[in-house]
Amino acid sequence: MAKLGFQLVLDEYDHIGENGEDIPAYDELRQHRKWVSWKLGAPRSDSGKQTKLPVNPMTGRLASSGKPEDWGTYEQAKARTLAQGLAGNGYVFTADDNYTAIDLDHCRDPDTGEFEPWAAEILAFEETYAEGSPSGTGVHMIARGKIERTIKCDEANVEMYVFGRYFTMTESQIDGSPMSIRPAPRTIAALLARIEANRPTPAPAAPATPNLPAVLPQPVRPSNVTVLPPVRPGNFFRNVNDAALANLDAWVPAVFPSARTQLSTGGYRIKSKALGRALEEDLGIIPTGIWDFGLEAPSTAISVVMDFGGAPDSLSGAKWLCAQMGIDPETLGFGQEDAAFMAEANALGEAILASALRADADDDVEPIEAAPQLSDADREFPEEYLKLPGILGEMMRYVLDSGGTRIPLFAAAASLMAVSTLMGRRLYYGLSADKTPTHLYMVGIMGTGGGKDHPQQALKRLLDAASGEHPMMTLHRTSVSSAATLGVHLGSHPLQCQIVDEISGLYAKMTGRNASSQESNLLLNLCTLWGLSDGTFAPESTMSRGYTIIKRPSLSIFGFTTPTGFYESLRSKHVAGGFLNRFLVLPKYQRVRYSTPVLATKDVPEGLRRRLQLLYDFQNQPKPGQVVKPGLPLMGPTDAEVPPEMTSVGGTPEAEARLAELADEQYDMVCGADTDPMLETWVRFTDMVRRLALIHAVGRFSDRDLHGIVVDLCDVTFAGRLVRWSLDTFVTGMRQNMVENEHQAEYKRVLGIIRTTGTIGHRELLRKLQGSIKARELGPMMDMMMSAGQVKPIKEPAKRGPPKVSYQFVRD
Repeated sequence: MAKLGFQLVLDEYDHIGENGEDIPAYDELRQHRKWVSWKLGAPRSDSGKQTKLPVNPMTGRLASSGKPEDWGTYEQAKARTLAQGLAGNGYVFTADDNYTAIDLDHCRDPDTGEFEPWAAEILAFEETYAEGSPSGTGVHMIARGKIERTIKCDEANVEMYVFGRYFTMTESQIDGSPMSIRPAPRTIAALLARIEANRPTPAPAAPATPNLPAVLPQPVRPSNVTVLPPVRPGNFFRNVNDAALANLDAWVPAVFPSARTQLSTGGYRIKSKALGRALEEDLGIIPTGIWDFGLEAPSTAISVVMDFGGAPDSLSGAKWLCAQMGIDPETLGFGQEDAAFMAEANALGEAILASALRADADDDVEPIEAAPQLSDADREFPEEYLKLPGILGEMMRYVLDSGGTRIPLFAAAASLMAVSTLMGRRLYYGLSADKTPTHLYMVGIMGTGGGKDHPQQALKRLLDAASGEHPMMTLHRTSVSSAATLGVHLGSHPLQCQIVDEISGLYAKMTGRNASSQESNLLLNLCTLWGLSDGTFAPESTMSRGYTIIKRPSLSIFGFTTPTGFYESLRSKHVAGGFLNRFLVLPKYQRVRYSTPVLATKDVPEGLRRRLQLLYDFQNQPKPGQVVKPGLPLMGPTDAEVPPEMTSVGGTPEAEARLAELADEQYDMVCGADTDPMLETWVRFTDMVRRLALIHAVGRFSDRDLHGIVVDLCDVTFAGRLVRWSLDTFVTGMRQNMVENEHQAEYKRVLGIIRTTGTIGHRELLRKLQGSIKARELGPMMDMMMSAGQVKPIKEPAKRGPPKVSYQFVRD
């Protein structure tokens, strides 16, 4: 083995094993978009070791192991590392994967490569892939299967992580270890036994207050414990966490002096800024549990004390909590953990061993198992986030109960679209000159026969119920196929929602090579209309018909299609051009079985009908104090030149602060488009959030005076979750579908040019491509060719500036 150090030359480590073979472990990990770059940070105050800071491979800024939007592909991370001269690449472990990350510290001589005896015994099992750490003094292992919880024991120099951490990856396999990721039951059982053997021996008497760092205050006097939950024998840490949740006032203010109490939950909310981190969401601590909204993950009281209070380990954190609450640790089972811990270790080892018997049957065979993929259920938008308030929730229940296929996501979408249409031309978010309207473009994606028709028909019935089914006041239309038709429709109904089945056909017409000028202009008009707030629209094609100007038009689009039809009709140039990033894409992955509708009829219930009509009438209501003439006609849906009075809506300070954080997130993602054009879909992230937040607020105020509506933090939180999920799934879908269809020809063309020339310089290759592929798109493509072994890079020193790069053809 070569000596390892921080100055790794990554292009020499292209997942190649000791004898030149490909490493299947890396082939598997490369299938996941969970890679980051990393750099060295300031030394730690406790150990003096330099920190390893993850770096976003798209933006070059610091990343978080809890934010998927900060991660990229292996190729992106490698390119960022080489471009900026960073220390290396890293892989993020998450709750939805099937891996346990194992870190053995201080177990290897960096000069000789010799292992400590205990580490040599662990590696001798040869159960799963292992590689050297960047410092050369440790070992990183990845085992298939998850242990129950993260375990860290400094005394044993062993750490085993379940999720929420990243590994610095060196691609330097330990000699003798398998090249693939496999179950490692004996390895894990031996490490658990080592941890148990090296755990500090508890004192027989009640322990004194632990000596924590100064950041965590020492308890001055025992607090009055109001509740002592049932004690579970042999589970000290669980009992401490339960007691801490029951007595939040005893310890939370001591750790977080700026924590804000929440009367509605009986808990605390701690801002991310107060936590000293750059994540965009807060930490919630309530009696029913602890949730880190920044990491989108649950936590425990002991973990909080370790992460934010400075406790060096879980035992010290648990003892501090006991002292702060005035509870004797022995009351909660301290000192009774030994038998329970070993029982857990033995059971875990036996369970993993049982699942690995087949793999152990033939030591000469190293099976390469398929990388675990997210199930359809895991990719769905969580239904617990679809609890809509007020009339939104009432409409959602109607859509669900009147159909045979109950799909909450599409029912919520139809409800949001109804309010989006009804409030168009009247409500706007923003008290400054920059105002955001309510109209939306949505597309639902599901397989044929999956239940796409019902939400479309339900939306039509909801809008008809609001307008009293008067033909002159109708609020919905079918799709249009030309700019001229769009102009005519908007001239007579400037407030409308176009409900489009198989919307992929409309995409294909507007973006196809044989698109007519009317179809191409339709694309441009739809882009323009989405962004109009208090402006005007004057379609040239309708001038001769008398519609010279349309003030504050509000056009919403509600379409459905199949995954195949949707992605095959798209082109990445329309991401950059701005058409696709105006759509809220809502995919439904799992099919739903048909069941008998709850309602006996599809008619909108009378109570809901009356409430919808009140929203519709709001179009024509004067502002408070405004004097109007009797018999004023309803202008919202029919008068192109005289829109209703504009009502501007503001947000609470918390909502505005959250929107500012989301704007920063949008900026980082769009900067990542410099190396990943797909991220240009994020360019209207904040605008979409503002629209949905305003619509959500309408639901909350639907039983009150809409003139007093204010957007609150809960509105922005709902909108942010839905839009972020939509964009993430949209980008993933494009990578998996559209990109393969569209760029395969470009990939073959580039490889063909290199094959023909044998060796070609980077600039000459760009010249031959004649602008069909941009320089920023060529870089990732070349990384893919080099990773596949099709092309070899050649670097020649230059007199000035960076070295000259050429590409040599190797194989098809």
